[in-house]
Amino acid sequence: MEDLLSEPESESFKQSTRDDVGIILYTSGTTGKPKGVMLTHGNLLASGETLTDAAELHLREHPLRSINALPMAHIFGISLMTVEFLIPAEYPTGFMVQESRFNAEHMLQLIEKYKCTDLSVVPTMISGGFRRNVIPTEAEATFDIRGLPDENPEEFYRDLAGVINDPNIEIIPEGVYRPASPPSSLESEMFRALEGVTERLFPNAVTLPSMLTGATDMAQVRAQGTQCYGFGPVRTEQDIVGGGGAHGDDERILEGSLLSLVQYLWYAVVEVAASEG
Repeated sequence: MEDLLSEPESESFKQSTRDDVGIILYTSGTTGKPKGVMLTHGNLLASGETLTDAAELHLREHPLRSINALPMAHIFGISLMTVEFLIPAEYPTGFMVQESRFNAEHMLQLIEKYKCTDLSVVPTMISGGFRRNVIPTEAEATFDIRGLPDENPEEFYRDLAGVINDPNIEIIPEGVYRPASPPSSLESEMFRALEGVTERLFPNAVTLPSMLTGATDMAQVRAQGTQCYGFGPVRTEQDIVGGGGAHGDDERILEGSLLSLVQYLWYAVVEVAASEG
């Protein structure tokens, strides 16, 4: 790097135009097969300028302080980086807080610490207009929001309305179809049976509860007073952080894990069925 910086600018850096390729972005799209997409400097600037206009920086009284947990190899993340270079000079304290993973508690701490004004979210579906070259009179966006088990939906929607702060946008809440329910006991007969099976198949392993971010029918059953527990196949660290997990590009169960999953289920049922009472 020192050698590069020591060279004359005319030799070390080639002057680029908006039509020159600035980045090759690999995307799997809907096929699962990565494809290299060539984006020009003009493409990147146009994307960043669009976000800058959407943020209405020229109308703001305070600088842009954004926070997000987006992969910077994704076009949205790249566009947000571009925005940082396009922030006008009158916004000297504008900045972006970038997190590699989303953690609600940590994000709230960062928002408080840096007094962030913008948070990036990805809508599940957007629908608007009837033709691509006609500005729609109205549009709809559906958001997949997964609250904590004890979160108050009414308070959440009020907070959401305050963040949007636009009388032209109507929030239409969906009905709460997953009742709040207490966590299952760690002292129940079923949990002790699961601990025993874990020790039998995986000696010295510790059985720990966790909260699943996905959805099952256990919330409704727990709400009726029944203790519920779930378990899944053994997974490698590579699968957990890669594309082999739930809804991943290569969602799968390892062959060796399939056998242990069936064994675990069998021994758990036998353990409970054979117990007294």
